[in-house]
Amino acid sequence: MLKKIYQADFLLLPDQEFWNMYILLRKGKDFYYECAGRCTEKPPDDRGFYDYEHACFTLDGQVLSLNKRMRPSLIAYIRQTIKNNHETFRKEIDMATKTIFETKVGQVTNELGELLKKKDHKQAWTKAGELNALLKKEEARDLKPEFVEQLHHELRGYYYINSEIEKANKRLYAKGSKLIELASL
Repeated sequence: MLKKIYQADFLLLPDQEFWNMYILLRKGKDFYYECAGRCTEKPPDDRGFYDYEHACFTLDGQVLSLNKRMRPSLIAYIRQTIKNNHETFRKEIDMATKTIFETKVGQVTNELGELLKKKDHKQAWTKAGELNALLKKEEARDLKPEFVEQLHHELRGYYYINSEIEKANKRLYAKGSKLIELASL
């Protein structure tokens, strides 16, 4: 995941240089900030590329990794920016999390539909349980209520039909057993 959540032009002290900085919200195992800055007073190299100083930070401003040229004054500025914008950045993370959850619900719903169309009842049972568990999570409260109600309605219908299929399978098993018994007479 990649989303630019902050951009600023500023005077970096004590170097007295003007800088341009970006903070990107990234997600690996957890969310983190990827920060890059460049001195606007330095021209691009002969290939047209600017020289950026780069670092990754935890959500509370601790350094995860950085390039060797990263200046302590730039690290301090980034940490202060993270601290000052904590609430705004937290909202961006919440929005990203909601998007991830909505995507997961949609994915599981689609997979359940495909399994039912293929008549793969064993896998469908597992997928229905996964969808049911997702709808019980705290994040489900942020989904559209009509959408959640429709999903619950379809799941109830699925569970009803599945129980009817199980009843029919038991009756067919009993018929099969009876036929085997009659064949041995």
